[in-house]
Amino acid sequence: ALQPIFGLWWTAIFFTLVHMQYTLTPAALIILMVAIGLGWLRRRYNLYAAIAAHFLYNFIPLALSVLIES
Repeated sequence: ALQPIFGLWWTAIFFTLVHMQYTLTPAALIILMVAIGLGWLRRRYNLYAAIAAHFLYNFIPLALSVLIES
């Protein structure tokens, strides 16, 4: 049963590649760690937990930047 182990890794790598810009940067490691975390949330809880975490990961910096600029 390699799917539970390698499935998360391959999915996280694909997520990282899709969310990177055009070059490999040190930020890709952060994206990979986020992807692994989201995959763990999905496996441990459910898809909605991973979606909520992804939303918060995107929304909080946006909200802070809007608040700082105003």
